[in-house]
Amino acid sequence: MLADSWGEGIDCCKWEGVMCDNKEGNVVGLDLSCSGLNGSLQSNSDLFSLQNLRWLILAGNDFDNSEIPYESSKFRSLNISQSLCHGIH
Repeated sequence: MLADSWGEGIDCCKWEGVMCDNKEGNVVGLDLSCSGLNGSLQSNSDLFSLQNLRWLILAGNDFDNSEIPYESSKFRSLNISQSLCHGIH
């Protein structure tokens, strides 16, 4: 599970599933595939407010057949394969 490698006092760029740019150290990608995430995706989620995030992998999670928020269109790549969700809202 990803959370096992995510710890306080550890540079988040070293966390499993987190990709950072080498120049600024900003988080530009998250691979949260098969992480046991469930529930609905909300447009006001902090996930969609991450300014530098360009790649998001949510494959293999259960989002309660929710619609993908329009805010997700800002990503260069969004992978929701094998996740229970549908369409962009």
